Amino acid sequence: MKRVDIRRERRRRAVEIDIHSLRLYIRRYVREHAIGLFEVLNALAMKRFGKDVVSLLLTEPNRLYELVLEYYSSREAALFTISRLFIRPLVIKLGILEREDELVEAAINNPKKFVEILREHGLEVGV
Repeated sequence: MKRVDIRRERRRRAVEIDIHSLRLYIRRYVREHAIGLFEVLNALAMKRFGKDVVSLLLTEPNRLYELVLEYYSSREAALFTISRLFIRPLVIKLGILEREDELVEAAINNPKKFVEILREHGLEVGV
């Protein structure tokens, strides 16, 4: 019985490490591709939602899209930012480039599906 608990705890920790490295990777990716944007969006996310921008991406991506849309006042710019600066590093790190368009669509229109897709790939995220 104890062995099962130890194994379960190890698996849980492994997922946490993966989420931590994923969060760092996304943060670094955005900072490298759009200098200063991460900090601005992060400050806005903290003020408005009480969450950092990467947490918002992983739990409520539709709110991140709304925040970016409000910041740019342009659907095209918001879509580009979400897809190329936030979801692109996510799919790169998870090795699921073929699901990028599906994740972009879900992030904007169906956040529950977005979280389900991430869970399918071993990430325990969501609200």
